[in-house]
Amino acid sequence: MQWQLLISFVHEVPPMRQPEDSVPHIQYANSEEIAWHLTKQLRLPDLVISDTDTIPGFLCLADNEPMLTKIYKIKKRAPEKRLLVLAASLEMAISIVDYSRITADRKKIESFLGLLWPGSLTCILPLKAGHSFSSALHQENQIAIRVPDQPWLRATIEQCGSFVAAPSANLSGLPVEETPRNIFRQFQDSISLYHFHLDEISLKKWDGLSPILDFTTWKTNQPSTIVDLCGAEPVLVRGGAMPWPLIQSQWHSYE
Repeated sequence: MQWQLLISFVHEVPPMRQPEDSVPHIQYANSEEIAWHLTKQLRLPDLVISDTDTIPGFLCLADNEPMLTKIYKIKKRAPEKRLLVLAASLEMAISIVDYSRITADRKKIESFLGLLWPGSLTCILPLKAGHSFSSALHQENQIAIRVPDQPWLRATIEQCGSFVAAPSANLSGLPVEETPRNIFRQFQDSISLYHFHLDEISLKKWDGLSPILDFTTWKTNQPSTIVDLCGAEPVLVRGGAMPWPLIQSQWHSYE
């Protein structure tokens, strides 16, 4: 399978040399071009593996049923486990929420989310009636959603004009691999585009592509924290990158 690596940078830098053992096609982009490249790929339709503000994930449009099915197959994921969804903004996320099925006050919910989004917090919320989301993305008309803390990723979602499904890029039940190189090896027969956003520190350390692929690591080795917001207070479903005490304190800051 022919695949590509899209490397994007915080600042403009000279292109790095391509090592002999690297991928067949490599694209270089500055930070302003990232959303354009990813949106183009997601509209093919296709799957992308990309780093995020938590851990790397599979990305596909939320209304792309064949790619959602492919994610389950690649990850060897049980069908009853739903996939989380990314939104470009708080406004986009709450546009699909049925507040009549939430015990807490709407103003408190939105104030709370405004304090912690964008960020590594995934919230389970009830969907409005008549939604068109795939059964892969909701259970009992509840959806797990968050707004990521990366401008280029939010811009990608906005340009796509659709929510984006973004489960972690790993085999179900196993941790995400620690380096881009290992992720390539794990999924190279299934995924055609990989995107990794490198910072200036990484670029100063490594003058060639191979070391970056081998030694660049993720900003966090933790997935997003998941809370259920359908009741009177947040309920912790899964611990993760955002500390539970912080979530609790922000909830109680609006009384």
